[in-house]
Amino acid sequence: MRWLKWQGLDVDKEEALERANFQFTGMAARWLKDYSENTKPRKRNIYGFMVFLRKKIIPSTAREELWKKYEGCHQAQFGQDSPVNTFARHLQDYQLRCRDNKGKALISDHALKMKFVNGLTSLIKQQVKLAINGDMSFEQIVNKVEQVQATRKQTHRPPPVINQNRKPSPPNKQ
Repeated sequence: MRWLKWQGLDVDKEEALERANFQFTGMAARWLKDYSENTKPRKRNIYGFMVFLRKKIIPSTAREELWKKYEGCHQAQFGQDSPVNTFARHLQDYQLRCRDNKGKALISDHALKMKFVNGLTSLIKQQVKLAINGDMSFEQIVNKVEQVQATRKQTHRPPPVINQNRKPSPPNKQ
């Protein structure tokens, strides 16, 4: 697209699509031919072809599969002691990728916050529920949960292992 614009072409016109034609090979070239044959000349443009190409490449069930992955996402799937920011990053990625037919986000900010808190491991969720509220931003909630997780790791460390077979060191002679 950028290259076409640098060439001074209007990407809303068929001429830009014709100029980009030589870049397509294999199946993309075949799909461009199909697009050109099935679209009226005045309606042909690079954007229309991109939509046509997207329908060919991305399966029609992709949106539903992505939504199912979002619904099943929880912190424990990344490991019992996984950092909460790993879980948060995955949820934010789902929020960006889950879109409706018009390109609008399917996951609201409020739904993202609820999913994050509800998807935490039970121990962390119990400790953090009273420390957060609905007015907090997603980032604030994640920061609060990170603090709880860090505190929990420090206070629940196993005792150091003492080697019983080690001989005591001799007393210092001075």
